[in-house]
Amino acid sequence: MPKEFKITTQPKTLSWWNSRRDQIDMNPPYQRRGRLWSITDKAYLIDSIINGYDIPKIYVADFTWGETNINEKNLPYAIIDGKQRFEAIFDFIDGKVVLNDDFVYLDNPKLKLGGLGYKDLRASYLKIAEEFDTFNLMVMSVYTKEDSPIQELFVRLNRSKAL
Repeated sequence: MPKEFKITTQPKTLSWWNSRRDQIDMNPPYQRRGRLWSITDKAYLIDSIINGYDIPKIYVADFTWGETNINEKNLPYAIIDGKQRFEAIFDFIDGKVVLNDDFVYLDNPKLKLGGLGYKDLRASYLKIAEEFDTFNLMVMSVYTKEDSPIQELFVRLNRSKAL
């Protein structure tokens, strides 16, 4: 590991992250509780992804470089910021979230996709499902051996006022 604390960009597709979801510690000690977003909020994030809107970056502690004492669950990744977004994406893929009834697909507004889930898209609108799968999620990898930089980053990212 080159530095004591380093953040790099790691854009990966949604399908890449979905295939590794069991390798992400979603509940490290500094993380707030999950399941805070409503179904409507989650569907709105999915709407943003499908329609190509930019969504905020996600930050993960990346432990793929080696072992450290702060990796309590011995997983390659631990969420720092973006837990609700990951949960929304995984819930959509798992069929727990469907598109809001008022969803409009900007590339073809005549398509009536409201109320459809991921499996429906894969079955009837494969191109749209593939665009979702290949959406590059901007994930920032945080490399450190200490938990204090992670906690400080978490606080800075979640302050209620501008820095």
